[in-house]
Amino acid sequence: NGTENSITYKWKADKHAPVFTGASSFATYQARLPTVGFQSTSDNPTAFGAKPQRTRKWTVSDGTDAPAATSLVNIAAVNDAPHETVDANAAYTENGAPVTISPGAAASDVDNVNLVSGVVRIVAGWVDGDVLTVNGLPSGTFSGIDFSYNASLHALLFTHPTTVGDYQAFMQAVQFSSTSATPPNFVAHPTRTP
Repeated sequence: NGTENSITYKWKADKHAPVFTGASSFATYQARLPTVGFQSTSDNPTAFGAKPQRTRKWTVSDGTDAPAATSLVNIAAVNDAPHETVDANAAYTENGAPVTISPGAAASDVDNVNLVSGVVRIVAGWVDGDVLTVNGLPSGTFSGIDFSYNASLHALLFTHPTTVGDYQAFMQAVQFSSTSATPPNFVAHPTRTP
């Protein structure tokens, strides 16, 4: 919003338009119109690819409206990274059944309806015998997502294009267990950090 060279301009949200008013010369209006810019604050400006363009309609008036002219803005979307949140803590008892490590895990992606892969890795504190599973299985398919535990990486790898909701359900089903006779490694590793 503002005024410049006798022309007042104001953004009209209901019309999706900057509206210019004020009597001024043809040259002044001609200089002002090319300064009109477009931007979007949306993290998903193409609506998942459904709206890759905007059509702009232009008109001027000397008391009588000129025929409208149109132009296009092509939108180049930037892929925003997905986001996940997980529970801070879980507890496992030696020789016990696998424990679900993050039943409250959540996944989101502002500009994609699908995810394609993921990994849960024990990055600190692991000992031989640790395993990450889904429903007690080190490999298989869950919610349409293929998974397998890689012992050398201490990681559960999973992949398959499917919905964010399916990935969230998968994350909520990941479990930890250990076949070690001393999973705390003689108290040297009482915790794991996945």
